[in-house]
Amino acid sequence: MRKEAHGPLALEHLFKTVGVPDKVVGDDSQMQTRESSGRRHITHLDGFKRKLREAGSSFQALEGHSQWGNAAETRVREAKRRSGRMMARAGVSPKLWDHALEHSRRLESAVAKDIYKLNGQVPETMLSGDTYISTICQYGFYDWVKYRDPNAKYPDDEMPYGRYLGLIDDVGAAHSAKILQKNGKVVVRSTFRGLEDKEVHDPVQIKAREAWDENVKGLLGAALTEEELKKLGSEWNTPVYESYADNSTEPLPDVVEELPATPDLANDVYLGAHVSIPRGGVPSHGKVKRRVTDSDGNPLGRASELPTLDSRRYVVEFPDGDEMELTANVIAERMCASVDQVGNDLLLLDAFVDYRKTGDALTLEDQFISENGVTYARRSTIGWEICVKWTNGSTS
Repeated sequence: MRKEAHGPLALEHLFKTVGVPDKVVGDDSQMQTRESSGRRHITHLDGFKRKLREAGSSFQALEGHSQWGNAAETRVREAKRRSGRMMARAGVSPKLWDHALEHSRRLESAVAKDIYKLNGQVPETMLSGDTYISTICQYGFYDWVKYRDPNAKYPDDEMPYGRYLGLIDDVGAAHSAKILQKNGKVVVRSTFRGLEDKEVHDPVQIKAREAWDENVKGLLGAALTEEELKKLGSEWNTPVYESYADNSTEPLPDVVEELPATPDLANDVYLGAHVSIPRGGVPSHGKVKRRVTDSDGNPLGRASELPTLDSRRYVVEFPDGDEMELTANVIAERMCASVDQVGNDLLLLDAFVDYRKTGDALTLEDQFISENGVTYARRSTIGWEICVKWTNGSTS
């Protein structure tokens, strides 16, 4: 879909390839709410809602700035960040951003999600019934491959070098892939393979691949760098937090603290506190605004020295204006789960999703050292950075 006006055509393609859903949920944009005049236009575009009615489906618009819309935007943002990491790591020209984003989207749909309605399946399996994660993971984006060229003539190689750009669904046989050629053009091939060990380490083949890269660089432009990626904005960049270490290595003394009685009204420790609450499958940060009262203005619930028995009820307000009622024991549990012993906010780790190597990493030549006639391997993680996914859906 090159522009928003092509939305009806994209919807028609969805009906043909996947099927007609019972309901389509959208953001109430002008394209999605546009009604067709009934006349056949030159561009063959028809109204979005009209196509839904003709197919027997319906349309539901989300209200502005809702939590469900924010959850969808989180998935889109993480797909962009993954594609940015892939392009910067592999040294890909920015002109191939659409292939990287499509491959990132395919990976997002083929991995497990913490969503109850998936019933333990990945989104792609629930949508189409396919389970081809092994096919996707066999090659990384922009990996070297050799593909069959039916137009090759002697003495040209019938299996020339190419770059893997991901699978494609609507062209060629099953599990066909997009291959970048030396001339800068993309072809679809079902017959291709990865490099053999002797091809990877052969000096002649290494020079041939270097010449291949230089030729493509002259056609498509220089590779995307980390500095250029930062200029694209936060949606394409994975944030990097400053590394830190403990100020003291001394063990902490064992201190037994007695919990004071929590007052019922005066000096309420929960009012004004910030807490992270899951909404729509994504944790959201809210602020405790006030106590919940009855029709006479009396606060509901009673305080207790034990947080688990504290039944006071509070109103938590979120940045989008939404409010939620929570009891004190739930608020205490969420606060303890998101801060450390000093009171600093914490993000809970969900999974490791990516990695990268900097120039400080050990090379093969420096991996082994000899001392007093004994050779042993150096053990160091310097120069290796891991990208993690937090429980709120973000990555860093």
